[in-house]
Amino acid sequence: MVIKICILALVTLLLFQVETDAVACCQSYTKYPRRCSVLKGYDIQGITGGCDLAAIIFHTEKGRSVCADPAQAWTQKRVECLKMKAARIGFEGEI
Repeated sequence: MVIKICILALVTLLLFQVETDAVACCQSYTKYPRRCSVLKGYDIQGITGGCDLAAIIFHTEKGRSVCADPAQAWTQKRVECLKMKAARIGFEGEI
């Protein structure tokens, strides 16, 4: 009986993990470019691992996630801006 409960719990956890991964995928791109000043980081979403849309997921200062088309010029500019922000912070941290 204990083994059946453990197996049921494991299957439930695995199903929950698959479901939460699918929810985290971008389904569409934003139509509105964001200013670099409101962004604090980004992640890259590939088309592998269960997501059907390649995207850059920007993270805002307010804790929101914004899905952007990696082929758009504004998206690439914001990624470069965030890289420069990170380099400045890293440089200041070493002084």
